[in-house]
Amino acid sequence: MEKERKLTQISQLEHAKRKSMWVGSKKIQTTELYCINEDMTKMILSKIKFAPAWYKIFDEIEDYKLMSTGQYGGIGAIIRQQNEVVMVVDPHEGFPAQKAGLLAGDVILEVNGKSVENLTSSEVSEKLKGKPGTEVTLKVDRAGTPITVKIVREEIKFSPVPYYGMVSEDVGYIKLSSFTKTASQDVKSAYQDLEDKQGMKKLIFDLRGNGGGLVIEAVKIVNMFVEQGTEIVSIKG
Repeated sequence: MEKERKLTQISQLEHAKRKSMWVGSKKIQTTELYCINEDMTKMILSKIKFAPAWYKIFDEIEDYKLMSTGQYGGIGAIIRQQNEVVMVVDPHEGFPAQKAGLLAGDVILEVNGKSVENLTSSEVSEKLKGKPGTEVTLKVDRAGTPITVKIVREEIKFSPVPYYGMVSEDVGYIKLSSFTKTASQDVKSAYQDLEDKQGMKKLIFDLRGNGGGLVIEAVKIVNMFVEQGTEIVSIKG
C-alpha cells in the first residue's frame, strides 16, 4: 500500500541520523531526519529518494557531493559545449583553473594526454574532477595556438547564495543557485541583512538556473515565507 508523508512547516530540527545507500555502483550517505513542530508532533522524513522533481540520479560520488554540499574536487571552472567543441566559459577567480592561466574561450583539446574529441561537456567535466591535490594536464586551443596547462585540483566550494543586495530603495534581491546543506542558513542571513540593515520591504527571489539539491533545505527556506502548518511538499513511496 502506497504511503504518503506530508511535510508541514517545521519549526525545529530535532536530530538527524546518518545512513548509507547505493546509487548505481556507488555507496553514498543519506540522512534520516526527525523533525518537530510547535505542537510537538514528530514528523519523519527518512531515506529521501531521488525524485525527479528534486534530484538527479548521479553515477559519480563527486556529483552527489556537489549537489548536496556545494563542494567537489576539481579545477573550479565552468565549461560548455559549443557546436563540436568543449570550451572554458568561466574560470572562477581564485580557483585552480584561473590560477593556472586558463581563460574564457579556451577550447579543450586533451585531458591528461587523451583527446576529448566527440565527448560531451559532462564527459569532459568528469575527467577534470578528482581528488584534491592531484594534478590534471590540459591541452587547449587559444585563438589557434595550442597551449598545455598543468592544474592541481583543489576542494572547490560554491556558495548557494552567490549574490544579494538592494535593487531599489525598498526592493531586495537574493540569488539562490542550489539547495545545498547551507542554503537555508545563507538565505536567512541574506534576508535578515536586507530587511534589518538595508530597509527591504519587498523581495525578488531569483531561482533561475538552480539545479536542485536537498529537499529539506528547500523546505526550510519555504518555512520562512509561509504560515505554520502549511503543506509544502508531499513525498510518496
